[in-house]
Amino acid sequence: MSKQIEKYEDRVVIFLDILGFKELVQKSHNNDEHIDKIKTAIKLIRKAYGKLNKNQERMITQFSDSIIVSFLIKEKGEVAYLLSKTQLLLKKLIMIDIVCRGGIAKGNLIHNHTLIFGQALIDAYEAESKIALYPRVILTKSIIDLGIENYGYHPANDADYESAEINSFLSIDFDGFYYIDYFKTETFFELSMIDNIYLNKLYSFIANQLNLNVSKPYVKQKYEWMKSKYNDQVQKVLFNNRVTNEGFELGSSKKSKIYKNIKPLN
Repeated sequence: MSKQIEKYEDRVVIFLDILGFKELVQKSHNNDEHIDKIKTAIKLIRKAYGKLNKNQERMITQFSDSIIVSFLIKEKGEVAYLLSKTQLLLKKLIMIDIVCRGGIAKGNLIHNHTLIFGQALIDAYEAESKIALYPRVILTKSIIDLGIENYGYHPANDADYESAEINSFLSIDFDGFYYIDYFKTETFFELSMIDNIYLNKLYSFIANQLNLNVSKPYVKQKYEWMKSKYNDQVQKVLFNNRVTNEGFELGSSKKSKIYKNIKPLN
């Protein structure tokens, strides 16, 4: 019987890592609450990218505090799908006081149920471990362009709509890297109660981490970055006009109870 020869494929890959996982595990030795938190995080990660149909070439590998997801470079709609599901995962993890860092790359990769290796994985890992620095998942414009070229996520099945969809999940940072923006609120015309709960969770989480890490400058800078992004989003929500059309401002007067407890971090 001939031996199957593995061959590299052109794939897009994300490497995602839970920050502070080692400390969380150490705390769990004598604390059932931390065990439950780890279990919840792993369940969220495993469910994040959905079930595959028979025509998809998406592969998912999860081990310890890391997840790797990859798909064939020409797979229709997969870039937008990956960004959408990752943004949602990052928000769900924030709600249990967990943040992640990651990188997205493309190139040669072997990824199946038993093997994963290749230059694309090295590039994604190095983006996470050496470049991202803050709790963010970074990518370059080449990944965005690839997603637009291989549109198919947006129901309109159109490249322009796909471009708008992809960019709705992203922002560009001070160093020129795009990142999956989990500070953005879901609604457009009006802040919802879900957004309110999420923004308040961000506020309390970041404030707590800044207080806990006063004597750890390297760690604190990660949460200073989060503070800056959070405050930018609060500014947009509270003070910027969302939509103006033919002289009419669409949205609320910002006086409802949903807006009252949204505040910037000092």
